[in-house]
Order: sequence, then C-alpha cells, then structure tokens
Amino acid sequence: VTDATASGSLVRAGAGTTASPYTLDVADGGITLAKLADGTADGNIIQWNNTTSAWEEAALAAEADGIVGNEVTDATASGSLTRSGSGTAVAPYTLDVADGGIGTAELATDAVTTIKITDANVTLAKLADGATTGNLLQWNGTAWVEVAETAITATKSITAQTTDYTVLTSDYTIILNSGGSFTTGVTLPTPAAGNTGRIYVLRNNSGAGVAIAGAGTGGPTTIPDASAVWVQSNGTSWLQIN
Repeated sequence: VTDATASGSLVRAGAGTTASPYTLDVADGGITLAKLADGTADGNIIQWNNTTSAWEEAALAAEADGIVGNEVTDATASGSLTRSGSGTAVAPYTLDVADGGIGTAELATDAVTTIKITDANVTLAKLADGATTGNLLQWNGTAWVEVAETAITATKSITAQTTDYTVLTSDYTIILNSGGSFTTGVTLPTPAAGNTGRIYVLRNNSGAGVAIAGAGTGGPTTIPDASAVWVQSNGTSWLQIN
C-alpha cells in the first residue's frame, strides 16, 4: 500500500517495514453522512443503545396526543410560576412568573442594583431602625451615617454684596460692603409658611445704614452701619432675633 487516497476516508500509518508495516485506519471525520446507509423511514434517528453497545436506527418519539404545549402538567404549588391555558392546540399551556412570585430566595446576592429601583420608591418604612430616638442621617462624604442631633455639622452659605440685593432662599449670611450704593437695600423673601423658621444674618460694613424691605409687620427696617441683624421667619413676618 503506497498510501491512502488524499482527503479520503482512510489514513495510512507505519513505516512499511517488518517492524512497522503499513496499516490503514479510518481517518478522523472520514465517515461523512454520504457514507451512511439510507434510513428505513422518514424522521428516524440514530441513537446509542448502551445495552447492545451499538448505534441503532429508531423512530423519533412522537407527541402523545399531537398537541404541542400540553406537556407541563402544572406549576409547583406556592412557587414562583403560574400555569395558564387549557393544554389544547388553540390554548396551549404557558408558564409565567406569578404575581409576587419573586422573593428573596429567587434573587441572587447583589442582584437588585440602583438602576432597578424606581426613583422615590425607597420609603422611610424600608430604612433600618435607628439606634436612638432623635438621631439623624448625615452624609459624611462617603456614605450616609446615623449621628446624634448634637453631633450634626452644618455649613452655611455666605455672600458679599455692594449694591441692592434680593435675598435668596439658599442664602444665610449676607455681608454688605462699601464700594457701591444701597437704595432699596436688602429685600427679604416673603415670610410665607415655606420659610417658617428660616434664619438670615445681615451684616452691614457699607459705612452707612442699609434699609430692609419685606420684613413684614414687626420686622426690622434698617441695618445700622458696623452691625448685624439676625432675622427669622414666623410664617408671616421676619422678626429680629438678636
């Protein structure tokens, strides 16, 4: 045997000597579908029979009643799925997740991420209990932490002005400096219910008294030079508290 046919079904091995004679074997992948004998019936399959240790031709198992979709007998009672349909060709059985069917056991660790939580759906009831009555939550730059009210650290805004100024709700301390002019002076926001309890510190370094507008009944009307006026809203007026 000089060789096996190139790209054929056989492969030759050995050196052609007495010690190593040529041998022929089926090449890996050498048995193509064209080499298989015809089957005996349309749709038949070839399957392994472990009892006879042989490949055998067999008929493909058919639907018991010819209706695809009625194989699921039911969903597990009190499980995560529910079965619908009547098991017919018109209304085959289908499985879906039951309302409320996904519980803690069905969720992988860390499966619920931020993007999966709808905004405004983390209610106070979902927060773990605090340690002490009156404690507050405060951001420490890295995380929200529980702290005692007496330990709260707060920063307040401060702004410097040299001309008439309308106070913003985001303001806290307003410094009135020289270098400009004050005609109407400082105009406070309306002391409505939304501002009840809000405090402003008005410091005048302008060199002359500065008027206060919008303080309401009983509120201060002027900030004397080189002094400060603290005002707080009671919901109807800005009252001086210093």
